[in-house]
Amino acid sequence: MKEITMYTKPSCPYCNRLKDILKRRGIKYKDFNTENDEPPRYVVERNGHIPVPQVEYAGRIIYDYKDEETLADEIERIMSEY
Repeated sequence: MKEITMYTKPSCPYCNRLKDILKRRGIKYKDFNTENDEPPRYVVERNGHIPVPQVEYAGRIIYDYKDEETLADEIERIMSEY
């Protein structure tokens, strides 16, 4: 199984909500704090900035979503493809 990377900020309520949802669903992820470390260049170049939370999985970057539950559903859907 490929690893999920989440680009987050500790002060972001949306990021924290998504983390809680993923933990509840048993989905493991690597948390990348964009306040402490500069994200990979290709992530910034793809979007021009880092909207958070942003999720990367299997070469896909997801950041446009209705709410955190919908984003978690999308993550699960993409994970099921691999």
